[in-house]
Amino acid sequence: MPRNEQSGIFVGTREWDVPSRNHFAALLVARQLCEATGEPVTVVNLDGYKGRRLLGELNFPEEKLRLIEKWKTYPDYLRDVARHKIVLQLDRSHVPGQVAGDALLCRIPCVGGDGAIERIAFSKMCGEGRTINEVASMALDLLKNPELREAVVAESQERARERLSFEAVRTQLAKFFANVQGTSACEQ
Repeated sequence: MPRNEQSGIFVGTREWDVPSRNHFAALLVARQLCEATGEPVTVVNLDGYKGRRLLGELNFPEEKLRLIEKWKTYPDYLRDVARHKIVLQLDRSHVPGQVAGDALLCRIPCVGGDGAIERIAFSKMCGEGRTINEVASMALDLLKNPELREAVVAESQERARERLSFEAVRTQLAKFFANVQGTSACEQ
């Protein structure tokens, strides 16, 4: 997606009932960012009426909340993610980081969250060790500054090549198995 056609915030969490996902807090931050910047917010709501009712209680500005309410193919989902300026999440579950991986593939910044991909590829924007207010401030800076977004994307791509690419992982696995093989040979 051309950078000048991107708009809005994609909320990367979607589980109301999982406390470590901090979905409600992420939505509150997204609403504040929407009010401050006018950027629309996109949320995946697979909870039907219950989710719409809860989202309605958050009082997003008129016509600024976009809902994705059906499962999509992965390429279609990535096209939706790529339309945004940033992915925002406040997930504190130390998961692998699928949504951050999606942002990485789409070449957009992911701010907040503490998954492995966030900590590796988006280390300066991840949520680990940061307060919600700090994450919100970083997100605001990203929304307002296209050069900062570009720098974050460039750095994330470089870190991914160094540590997350197939080539990098192949090298890491080769070293690991060489050490395992060397250790088991010593034990014989």
